[in-house]
Amino acid sequence: MFIITIVVVRGFWPETFTLDKYSVGLLFLLAIPLVAPFLKKAKWFGAEFDFKENIQQLVNLVEESKEEKKEIEEENRHVDIIETFSAESAMDLVEQDPNLALAALRIEIERILRLAYRTLINPESSAKNGIGFIVKELHEHGTIGDHQRDAIHQITKLCNEAVHGGKVSIRDAIEVIDLTIELSRSFSLGYSINFQPNPEYEEQGLFCEWEHCVELFPVRENPDDRSCHVFGHDCPGGIGTQSKCQKSMDDISDERFSKK
Repeated sequence: MFIITIVVVRGFWPETFTLDKYSVGLLFLLAIPLVAPFLKKAKWFGAEFDFKENIQQLVNLVEESKEEKKEIEEENRHVDIIETFSAESAMDLVEQDPNLALAALRIEIERILRLAYRTLINPESSAKNGIGFIVKELHEHGTIGDHQRDAIHQITKLCNEAVHGGKVSIRDAIEVIDLTIELSRSFSLGYSINFQPNPEYEEQGLFCEWEHCVELFPVRENPDDRSCHVFGHDCPGGIGTQSKCQKSMDDISDERFSKK
């Protein structure tokens, strides 16, 4: 209404109100909330962010990550239900506030990445190290693949745009969350970077609560009280978990070896 009033005044009484470049700039700011839903791109002070285009790039990266997984995983250990990044909190918030939902998703991704970095690379890591640095280190360590690295960068880029007030629709937020879930499934069984116990391992037909990430832990030339009785790698749960574990190869279902 304010903008329409200015246009009417300017049209009928031009000598009363003069539009200079500063007035035009203010009008542009006032108009943003009205036209934002119809814009494909947002541009301000030379910086441009195309949310939908970035989502499409993310779609491609996630698909490439899943293809990369198919090339390296063993067919008899194929599991698509390993949850590397939990999207539950984000999904609970998305209808109420899509920006807040993506902020929650970013927090979850950062939490998982920081735990992985502290566990595998640097237990004394500083909170000052950002996601970009951690992803770079995990990639160079061989923990995540090229496409997974790029997809995580793209997801956090989209989430950061939401955190800083970018216009995000419910549909776009849901798509980013769904793609994060798909990215989670690109981590092969044994190679998930979620270093937390999996409480649903029995329902998923897995051997133990740590099988989802055990392959990322060291294998010792001379096994000791840190080594898993079955997989040989250090138990992700630590010495206490390993010492209490009474499982052996006999506890693995024959179907795990026969499914093709």
